[in-house]
Amino acid sequence: MPITDLFVDETFTHYFQPIYHLSHWEPIGYEALFRSNITETPPEAFQLAKTHSRLHELDLMSIGKAIRTFFHNRSTMFRSKQLFVNIFPSTVLHSDFLPFMRSQTRDLSYLVLEINESEKVESLSKWSSTLEELKEMGVKIALDDVGKGFSGIESIIQLKPHYIKIDRHLTQNAHRNREKQAFIELALQFCRKFDIKMILEGIEHDDELQLAKSLRVPFAQGYAIGYPEPLLSHAR
Repeated sequence: MPITDLFVDETFTHYFQPIYHLSHWEPIGYEALFRSNITETPPEAFQLAKTHSRLHELDLMSIGKAIRTFFHNRSTMFRSKQLFVNIFPSTVLHSDFLPFMRSQTRDLSYLVLEINESEKVESLSKWSSTLEELKEMGVKIALDDVGKGFSGIESIIQLKPHYIKIDRHLTQNAHRNREKQAFIELALQFCRKFDIKMILEGIEHDDELQLAKSLRVPFAQGYAIGYPEPLLSHAR
């Protein structure tokens, strides 16, 4: 398969998974999830782009298409909702990134960039000016997969995100695990103190959902709440 096939707009799309406010039981927004007919899984597509030193290109193309899709379909139902889009750290630091963001003609106050920590971040201090400019545009910042590795706490302190998303491994079977419950409660206390919104990811079973509600987790995402679907499917 030629690498150029991956960069044809029609070869990929996005499904959108809702993120719910648990006490109000309504979506606050939707996460755009990359889907491609070129590779079997999304990670394979981005790994292929990375192998050819074109990761930032695919990342920006994906973000741009997600924004266009969401904006075009922002009916009354979606107008007050936020769009969560994943982005690699190397893309944030690439010289093409800020010009790309400045070129967006749409209101970006509904956009939340989820920083994917699958890449090692060499120096968080390099991010300061870029994140400040994003915030001036109205863009919100989320840290994804918090609790999965050892860099999460440092990233939270230095990057001061608007959202943190607790990794699914801490959600799975948490109703049977006191240590996981204690971590979630501590994370909640931290977020309340510093005005950070916490999202619990990977809720796949009703027991996990009921635990999240009992712990007063504000926001959650997962199959027990809503499946990824084309955006207009959510308007049914």
